[in-house]
Amino acid sequence: MPGSIAVDSQGRVCVGDFKGIQVFAGDWSNQSVIPFVGVGAVRFIAFDAQDNLYFTTVDSKVLKLSVPKS
Repeated sequence: MPGSIAVDSQGRVCVGDFKGIQVFAGDWSNQSVIPFVGVGAVRFIAFDAQDNLYFTTVDSKVLKLSVPKS
């Protein structure tokens, strides 16, 4: 059940859902999942100019994550 989506400067697509954040290559191959045990569902996600990923959780926390370059 996707709740949010964001695209970084490399064309990778990140989808936030109740499991964590799924990361796809620009051609939708090479899926990986960044799980967040105890964080809850991801609500909103966005990238900054340096491709750091910011996301909010259902309990109103804002967290920052560096997604490894592919």
